[in-house]
Amino acid sequence: MSKVRKTLNEVGKLLKTALAKELEDQGHRASASGSIIDSFKHKITDTSVTITTDKAHANVLQTGIPKGKKVDKERIKDWVRQKGFATNETEVKQIAYLVARKMKLEGVPTNESMTHSKNGRRIGFIDQVLKENEDKITKMIMDAFAFDIEVMFNKLPSEV
Repeated sequence: MSKVRKTLNEVGKLLKTALAKELEDQGHRASASGSIIDSFKHKITDTSVTITTDKAHANVLQTGIPKGKKVDKERIKDWVRQKGFATNETEVKQIAYLVARKMKLEGVPTNESMTHSKNGRRIGFIDQVLKENEDKITKMIMDAFAFDIEVMFNKLPSEV
């Protein structure tokens, strides 16, 4: 395995850890459907690393939802059921209506949700992690490429 490939694997691990920490600091640890923090996976090729999650709400945690935008009430009902906030379907509908109304009035993140944040952020977790780690990741990858190139040159015949 090339140094670049090993380094890309290290970058994947670094990003997963950094994404998890940023989300935790933003107050997103608790999750009804399993925490997004525990859902990150990474895949490497010879030239890239890709971080994925199977959690559909990752985009909302990155970009938020603008005030006035209609939200998916069925997904909110599912969330209410998973959280155990209601004892029957009438309560599920009532709670989902109130949550959807609040989200439409304030957008996401809601004003009150900021109390869960340790770092003053509730959205932008991907941008924040990339910003904080860009220089380190760039150096890691450049050093790995330099190492692999040097190894290739050393394998060339001494006379060209």
